[in-house]
Amino acid sequence: MCGIVGFYDEKQFDAENAPAVIRKMNQTLIHRGPDEEGSWIKAPAAFGMRRLSIVDLKTGHQPIFNEDSALVLVANGEIYNSPELRDKLERKGHSFKTKSDVEVILHLYEDSGVHLLDEISGMFGFALWDEKNQTLLLARDRIGIKPLFYALEDSRLVFASEIKALFPALRKKPALRLQSLWDYLTLGYIPAPNTIYENIFKLMPAHYLISKNGEQKIQSYWKLKPVSDPPKSFPEACEAMYSSLKKAVQSHLMSDVPLGVLLSGGIDSSALVCFMTELGAPVKTFSLGFEEESYNELPQARLTAERFGTEHYEKVLTLMDAQKIIELLPFFDEPFQDSSCLPTFYISQLAGSQVKTVLSGEGGDELFAGYFTYEADKIAAYYDWFPKFFRKKIFPGFARLLPVTDGKLSFDYFVKKFVEQADGDFIERHLGWRTLFPEEIKQELLLPHGLNPTIPKLKEIFKTMDGHFDSFNQLLCFDTQFPLVDDLLTKVDRMSMAVSLEARVPFLDHQVVELAFSLPFSYKLRGLTKKYILKKMMKGKLPDEILNRKKGGFSIPLAAWLRKEPLKSLTAEVLSEANLKKSQLFNPEKVKEILETHSQRKKDYSRQIWALLVFQLWNDAYKKLSVP
Repeated sequence: MCGIVGFYDEKQFDAENAPAVIRKMNQTLIHRGPDEEGSWIKAPAAFGMRRLSIVDLKTGHQPIFNEDSALVLVANGEIYNSPELRDKLERKGHSFKTKSDVEVILHLYEDSGVHLLDEISGMFGFALWDEKNQTLLLARDRIGIKPLFYALEDSRLVFASEIKALFPALRKKPALRLQSLWDYLTLGYIPAPNTIYENIFKLMPAHYLISKNGEQKIQSYWKLKPVSDPPKSFPEACEAMYSSLKKAVQSHLMSDVPLGVLLSGGIDSSALVCFMTELGAPVKTFSLGFEEESYNELPQARLTAERFGTEHYEKVLTLMDAQKIIELLPFFDEPFQDSSCLPTFYISQLAGSQVKTVLSGEGGDELFAGYFTYEADKIAAYYDWFPKFFRKKIFPGFARLLPVTDGKLSFDYFVKKFVEQADGDFIERHLGWRTLFPEEIKQELLLPHGLNPTIPKLKEIFKTMDGHFDSFNQLLCFDTQFPLVDDLLTKVDRMSMAVSLEARVPFLDHQVVELAFSLPFSYKLRGLTKKYILKKMMKGKLPDEILNRKKGGFSIPLAAWLRKEPLKSLTAEVLSEANLKKSQLFNPEKVKEILETHSQRKKDYSRQIWALLVFQLWNDAYKKLSVP
């Protein structure tokens, strides 16, 4: 695990300054790789990397070269099937210089070029320079677990694991992309391939980029589709899914340093502990709790830790810990609304004090229908049966009468969100459950106009998805390719890397994903029982309290915290009329209305307020940004 950087400039490569530029790029990523630094420079390309030593501690230095040094590689991530690939390549006569898992990429490229991506399994973002063909290859893993950004500026292509690492190689400050701000206010994150900046992009999951002769070609190399021979019955599906997950966990245990598990009170991370124990691996578990009872999952996490006899560590998060969240926002390099980055950071910090690598349960909700949104999608189909008078008058009137509470996933929040979205079509409803600001409020809130609505654009993407799945599985597929990648996996990557901790996600092994999407939706949501197949698979192995509890989610009591110090004063200052007028982006009167509505408990606007606060803090930093 590490951070990679580099640039390619066929026309204006500055050999004299290239070493200093690579050094500066590397310095921005020390948190991703504190153990060592590497670089390689030969016109027209330059590579750099910072390394967190996990596999091959002694000889795994990067950049890595093939036998005749005609190929150069820097890679971030892990190739979990590297032992099998290495054996095959050595039998074909390839000679390895290291014991690093990523060296197989070089030798596979020698044999099959970009088709190497069909063979490797893992999480990765890598850059490969082909000296003979004067070609740069960038690639990202199938699901998008590891990040890779690139910028286009005149004849120069710059790449890095994080946006901040691009800036030392740019010649001018990138402009704010207003459409991305509009999308951010809708979703709370900026969907790939765009970023908050003009001409800076995210390489999409399962894509590669080839740059040659100053021209770029971007191509997809994998699309999610069912396996060719799916299980024919529910018992067969349970057996196949259990075996696939256990095999994925086993491959993810590849490490020369100790591993742990980020353990919530839910079924996903508890299942990982179960599999690790069955495989004979020593397990350290790390859990986070809150003083607010409805948010605290420590008692449930302890049940799993006690069942499997793990070495267990805990931390309780308090309101005073919330101050840290402002220090965390720069790690994202662009506006990022998900406030659960705070507990993710603290649990990563706790784990990082004991281990260098952890397994985490991301992906389980998308594969097995773990969110309330899927229940809402199902209920909404029956909601249409009610007469229009009930849908337009009675139910919305009832929702308005419910008092606003600060509890986690409270009844009033569910009802009000449902009623707000229930009149849309099938796709609009699903997208709307997670929407921050609807289009009409953004029209009042944002001063720049003429921007494209976000939801219709996402609907078009949804409609063009491959028709391998039934309508409900298509919802899961969409969530796997967008909010999972650009929100949840981004959060885990940045917050774990902030403390130099590698996080691995076995649920997102691509073979597990393909199998899961081969199963009927009814195996995942049975009635209103979420993660039905996962619960049946783990029956008798996990405590019943874990299997039967409602999903919690790794969130913070944001609504209450925004009404208390220190966040109350910070919000008032950052979103003050004077400060908003300086940015000339938001309507101060509309922001004031939103703040007062939340403060008076007329409506829970905590997520929306947090989104505005995060953007303003980012924008203040952006205005001070300078590039060489």
